Amino acid sequence: MTNQYYKEQKWGFDIDGCVADIMQPMLNNIDKMYGYKLTTADITTFSIEECTNLSRAKVYEVVNRTLADVDNIHPYLGAIEFLKYYHSITGTTIEFITARWDREATNRQISKWLIDIPFNITYSKGEHKFKSANKRDIKVFVDDRLEVATILANQGIKVLLLNREWNQGSNSSNIIRVKDWDEIKDYFDGSWYGTIIHYVISVMRKYKRSNGNLAKFITKRRKQNDLWKDYSPVREDSSKFR
Repeated sequence: MTNQYYKEQKWGFDIDGCVADIMQPMLNNIDKMYGYKLTTADITTFSIEECTNLSRAKVYEVVNRTLADVDNIHPYLGAIEFLKYYHSITGTTIEFITARWDREATNRQISKWLIDIPFNITYSKGEHKFKSANKRDIKVFVDDRLEVATILANQGIKVLLLNREWNQGSNSSNIIRVKDWDEIKDYFDGSWYGTIIHYVISVMRKYKRSNGNLAKFITKRRKQNDLWKDYSPVREDSSKFR
């Protein structure tokens, strides 16, 4: 049941600002290259050039240097643990959709963290992320950019938005703000728990229709190999079972 359900509810993940913490290495490089001393609290929009006097060309130089230094980029606490857990439960390939342009460095980065775990990286940004997510049948997406999250949410994809200094503001009802990867795991596990309860209720209804003969009911259903037939989990309703 687990694999079947989560293959139907496929997840996708952004990389930077979600899995990879590139902000601090970027700020360090801004200081080294241009003498600006900044903290994450100073980055109040997704566009770094809007938070500094740096030109877009200089920001690209900073980003390029940061992404190339794979060994100096670390994952957010709990990110890799969750991705491994997600794969162990679903058995599916981990789908990343990122606006990065350094493909070689990105592949080395993820390969370093997800040893022996299959993953796929799609390079797409902005409104094109929805097309990429839709093509891969992604139903739930983890991101850190409010503008992208809004596009995805408006197209029916549930978004878990990791709360960051640069994505403050109102968001649609299809966006759930989460503090960290522990809360993402809670959402993932909560949906699974609600799914179990939903299934149990479904079975009890069938049992009731069998005139209360539990042994007869189970034997018949096992012979028909359809104990799971009519199983219809609803993620949005799972919270009421928690």
